[in-house]
Amino acid sequence: MRLIELIYSTLISEVNRSDKSISLISKWMPSINASSYKQITLAKKFVNLVKLNFDKNFDYKAYRKLLTSLRVKLNLFENNLRIKDYQSINYSNLSGKSLKKYANAFSRNDFDKYNDFINKSISDSNNLNANNFFAYEIIEHAFYDINEAAAYWINMKKIVVQKTQIFYQCVILVVLWKGCLYTIQWV
Repeated sequence: MRLIELIYSTLISEVNRSDKSISLISKWMPSINASSYKQITLAKKFVNLVKLNFDKNFDYKAYRKLLTSLRVKLNLFENNLRIKDYQSINYSNLSGKSLKKYANAFSRNDFDKYNDFINKSISDSNNLNANNFFAYEIIEHAFYDINEAAAYWINMKKIVVQKTQIFYQCVILVVLWKGCLYTIQWV
């Protein structure tokens, strides 16, 4: 019950906030009017639990309006994709995974702007956000676009160096040498 209360209080407090520094909780909350039966069921359970325990006036309509207002504040690029408003998308704000996932849609519907962004990003690898990539995903991406993958790789190396300098005390090195497993721990 404490989790439901925490989520509900977070949603309510973020509606009343005027600044744009709100969390992504509203993005990931299940929608009442979704196409997925599972998501609708989860949303209804959440609303019913809130109504039963915290707010007697909270209903499906209030929940839907609450999520809608928060999602508008977040200015989610997925909404721009849904309404096919590609001109409003700022590619430099997107994560590397989002760029990779929607690359075909971007190049098909906003070819000039997207290609300009990619070409600038390849020359200046700081524009490509590789924060949430694993190394194998970048290598996989190299089969499709070697230059873009190289830019992600350079950016990922910078991130690893920064994080290693911060967390160097928590590193465990695992070495497999001639069938023997050795671990070295720096504390």
